[in-house]
Amino acid sequence: MRLSIFILSLLLLSSIYHAALVDPNAISDAFKSAFLVVLKASMEDSTQKLNELLAYNPQLNDKFGPVHLKIVSLLVPLYLLVLTWNAIQIMISEVLSTQASARITIQNSLVSMLLVAFSLPIYRLLINLSQFISSYLVTAPLQNVGDPVTATIYIYLLAECLKYTLLAFLILRFFVISLGVLLFPIGIFLYFFSPTRIYGRLIISLILFFLFIQVIFSLVVSAMGILAVTPPQAAGLPGLNEEGYKLIIFIGGLLALIIIPMTILFEIIFFVFDPVIKIINIATKVGSVVGAAAA
Repeated sequence: MRLSIFILSLLLLSSIYHAALVDPNAISDAFKSAFLVVLKASMEDSTQKLNELLAYNPQLNDKFGPVHLKIVSLLVPLYLLVLTWNAIQIMISEVLSTQASARITIQNSLVSMLLVAFSLPIYRLLINLSQFISSYLVTAPLQNVGDPVTATIYIYLLAECLKYTLLAFLILRFFVISLGVLLFPIGIFLYFFSPTRIYGRLIISLILFFLFIQVIFSLVVSAMGILAVTPPQAAGLPGLNEEGYKLIIFIGGLLALIIIPMTILFEIIFFVFDPVIKIINIATKVGSVVGAAAA
């Protein structure tokens, strides 16, 4: 794509030079045409990358196995230390509550050890489950909606900015899922002990969020595809042409693909550290305050 843009730019610059000898406005018109060509090429490239990242998850090949095994081997001495200490507590302590707490800790440790030992196949199962559900829900990939012209250049620029914002989030998701094969056993280990439970819950919640947000993406993309093929008259917008209608659906869908996961992400973080905080309640209160001030 870069080579084609470079060749097109050379041709357009050549046309600028020859046209400028005849028409004074040729330079500005040629620059507008060049920008529209670059914008169209960028739109096609970003849409292709979005579809790739929306449809697929990182593949856990055999290279992750030894690294995962190394993480598990580092956790084994910690388990032995916890089990030994709590066994001593049961034997020497005369306080029933301390003995009961030590027994619960040993039980949690055994469950945690079992989950950590099988964390790699469990993680692969979760990735495949997310992939299967999202593939089942998606009816059609994202499509470009028309070609940009001078009259709609700012709208297409807005759509392109939204696409690159979504692209950055999807790249972050891809990175977190790849790193999750190492963080998942650590999160399980931390979750089953009271002092570190909050950190384990945070790690596991974030991993599950980035895994299954793909399902939300699939639902939104499917809704965008259904609405895009619906005539504007059926949607209650008879005065809008088909291209403008599809552009509105496209921008609205991109906003949903950005706002929904970010809202869920912040809600997870707030819930882990302070379950009382609710983003929806905060947004409702802010809306009521703004409405009261406007009235």
